[in-house]
Amino acid sequence: MAKRGQREQKKIDLGKVINSAVEEGIEAIIEHHPRFKAQEDFLVSHIDKKKLKEHVGEAIEELQEYETETQQIEAIKKLYENTAGYIASGELFTDKGKELVLRKSWERDAKKWFGGGTARDILSGEKYLDDVMGSFRELYSLFKSGDYAERMPELASAVATVYDMGFTDAAVNILYENGLMNKGKYKAFKRAIRERTKQGVKTTEEVLTKYFMPEKVAAGIFGIVGVGILVLSGANITGNVIGSQLNNSLGILSGVLLLIASFLVLRLR
Repeated sequence: MAKRGQREQKKIDLGKVINSAVEEGIEAIIEHHPRFKAQEDFLVSHIDKKKLKEHVGEAIEELQEYETETQQIEAIKKLYENTAGYIASGELFTDKGKELVLRKSWERDAKKWFGGGTARDILSGEKYLDDVMGSFRELYSLFKSGDYAERMPELASAVATVYDMGFTDAAVNILYENGLMNKGKYKAFKRAIRERTKQGVKTTEEVLTKYFMPEKVAAGIFGIVGVGILVLSGANITGNVIGSQLNNSLGILSGVLLLIASFLVLRLR
């Protein structure tokens, strides 16, 4: 019966199963930390291959004990889910990987009553970068999909600046964890990355506002003209019959103009 189980097992490519599980685990990390988007290879390179091999080896030994195809399929499904979960949690990362990706020691330092301010500041900056990156990665991809960058270079530059901060943040972490940057410079770089990101977000908002400025001006013009006509319609400067008809027409026109102005203002908001 054991031989039959082994024959059934050959039908399944365990290598593909493990690779798919690793991909899912990496995607889960990126979902929680968007600043690592487009850095999948970087994350995979910090998986502890020895730990992964031991984990898979234990699963294969267990798999060989099952005799039916149904049992084997369930075991492989469990292997897939466990592997993806271990990757996402960081259990199968190297010690350096846990520092670069999951920030284990910084998390511990941030919980200290005294001396944890630096760690909290650094983690706060990374969280802000994560919050911003999800949207700006999509904006960056949108610009790449057409000629938007050529038609809106100012906006494209602001979006690209924020996008680049994800790479810059990872690069600074690598230099620090490898002892190529002292703590003082590291703190300064991390602070600068956060401020540069904030500036990029602010510039993006300002440029978008500038693109919509014609509507703002139009809203002001319609509003002023509408009020002017309304005042004019209230002044009896013509005869009774003609003046009444004219006032009614002007009143309707002023109402329409004020309605258009209100619509533009609401749209801008």
